[in-house]
Amino acid sequence: MNEEAPGGPYSDESLRQMDPLLLRTLLRERVHHTVECRLYPAVFGGAALKREGMNTALRILKIWDERGLPSDAPDIAWARNLIQLFDQAVEGKTPSFEGRRPEPFNEHDLGVVERVIFTRRSYRQWTDEPVPDRMLQRILKAATWAPTGCDLQVVRYIVVTKPETLARFPAREFAGETAKIIICVDKRAYDIRSATPKRNQILDCGAAAQNILLMAHALGLGAVWSTFNDREIANVRSYFELPDYIDVVTYVSLGFAAEAVLPPGRMDVSDYVIREA
Repeated sequence: MNEEAPGGPYSDESLRQMDPLLLRTLLRERVHHTVECRLYPAVFGGAALKREGMNTALRILKIWDERGLPSDAPDIAWARNLIQLFDQAVEGKTPSFEGRRPEPFNEHDLGVVERVIFTRRSYRQWTDEPVPDRMLQRILKAATWAPTGCDLQVVRYIVVTKPETLARFPAREFAGETAKIIICVDKRAYDIRSATPKRNQILDCGAAAQNILLMAHALGLGAVWSTFNDREIANVRSYFELPDYIDVVTYVSLGFAAEAVLPPGRMDVSDYVIREA
């Protein structure tokens, strides 16, 4: 197994000099591919397991600790725990951990999930009532729990709530939102993980946007997912003085809806399916 992440190899010195945000990104990626993806097939499927291949993850974690970087961050604790479980499995022990298996929701909870998905709509007119910060924080937390390719966690957010700032970024088809979440991506992770398809960045942003929309809807807000043109992206980049490694991808406008809209209707499921195998 090639234990170095594509984009490497990484000397100890380069890891000591690496931006902490990138170092933890590399740690998550290496633990995911060389530890997590091998641990579960061994524990639950009987696959053979050898310690070789995880040296880079161990080196990164060691240097993380040597640099005195936070050891209690959730992603660092996750990495450390998986490495410990991996070691137990290699030694022939049965790792003890409380993992989760998918379990069907009861009919009530399933109905709630379907309600959130099936009743969500796009809203383009809003009242003047500001979106409370507690709601925005809940929405952002939902966004961070969207799937993320290779556990790179590259999506970033600009939250705009000041009326004068919102006025700088008007949409072409609507206006009046009291909050806008601009969804961006930190491209640096793809410089250190060059084998990952770059389109994954866009997919990650889309997954985050969907979580934003669903949580906003569940909180009683009206939201719409839209995109910037090149001129508008340049305006965002200039105003917020974004570094070159941050790409502006899309945005969600939201607030308390001032309109009631009709369901657009969807084709039958069979009309969407190209082929069933």
